[in-house]
Amino acid sequence: MVMEGRPALEEWFRSRGFELADPSDFEGPSGRPDMAFSGPRGTAFLVVADEKLISDRNYFMEAVMRASSLRRACNYLYLAVPKLAVPFVDAEVLRKHGIGLLMVDGDRVVEVLASPYRPVEEGKPGQEASIEPGMLTDLLDRLSALEQRLSVLERELMALRPLAGELKVLRGLREEIRALSTRVDVISKRLDSLSASISGLRPTGPVAPSPAPPTPSGPPRPELEGLPSFFKDNPWLDILSRRGQDEIPA
Repeated sequence: MVMEGRPALEEWFRSRGFELADPSDFEGPSGRPDMAFSGPRGTAFLVVADEKLISDRNYFMEAVMRASSLRRACNYLYLAVPKLAVPFVDAEVLRKHGIGLLMVDGDRVVEVLASPYRPVEEGKPGQEASIEPGMLTDLLDRLSALEQRLSVLERELMALRPLAGELKVLRGLREEIRALSTRVDVISKRLDSLSASISGLRPTGPVAPSPAPPTPSGPPRPELEGLPSFFKDNPWLDILSRRGQDEIPA
């Protein structure tokens, strides 16, 4: 609630040369402000609105009309709203009627729209503060435009709801893919380890060639057992034996 930020509002005005005043001192036919401040630069009134701006479409119009009824009795006029309600405030309406906008966010106050200085108008005793011509019509037009914008936002929100279910399914698929990817990494590491183990069992040195069978150097010599000794190791016997083979017809 904005009134819970009252100390922050007091500090904000005090930092600008204003001191807290009693709102009842400025009460007139149109009522009195929620907070009032005075200083060398004049008087400043503050009208407070809460989160009802978000749900009640007529609440903003009522707050603006109430603030406008006090405009002639002060030099500066502000509407204070909580942070969540700022997007639902039509700043163009406030600017047109000389109303500033303060955003209250806990113990922090931000001036969203500055209030212009206006001289105080002295009215006759008992004279009601009149609403500026065309102000009500303008507010109604603005309210209608806000309603249309809200209807568009509601339709867009309804169109996005089916996508929420699809998004949930996509999140589930992403988790499954992530789990599968982890399993694939584990299997790949195991395969690499198994391949390294098999490679370690294979011989790493050069393989010794098997000995080649001996090749015969020539035809076997005839058996010389039982012959005289001069036949043994006689080179002429080999020559004579080959000559005889050459003369045999093929």
